[in-house]
Amino acid sequence: MHESNDTPREGGHPQGCPPFSFRRSAKRHAHNSTHMSTTLGSRLRAAREAKGLTLDELAAQSGVSKAMISRVEGGARSLTLDTASALCDVLGLSLDALAGRKATAGTKNRTIAIAKARRLADELREQIQRLD
Repeated sequence: MHESNDTPREGGHPQGCPPFSFRRSAKRHAHNSTHMSTTLGSRLRAAREAKGLTLDELAAQSGVSKAMISRVEGGARSLTLDTASALCDVLGLSLDALAGRKATAGTKNRTIAIAKARRLADELREQIQRLD
């Protein structure tokens, strides 16, 4: 009996066809993901340092663990939307800024309005505390 090239060999793959490797695909995806995470992480670190916050302080104010923040800054982890939002709130950043997107006039105006609202809320909190 004649064996064709389509006959599966050991491992179940036809002769001449290399087995498909999820690792190759995963490595390529991981590289792109790592690059994006590293860039996001460097923006997160720069924002934290510009605000004068330590990892411990950012963790305490955002409710995100110090270990998670450190991993994100190092590019080892990515963020969920909820986590990114919590960090951005503390740092006074928009999600667009953290993602590295250019701010539009609308985004800038919203960011300014949010910063003003936070300052007013802080002032009101201080006034209420003085009344107590």
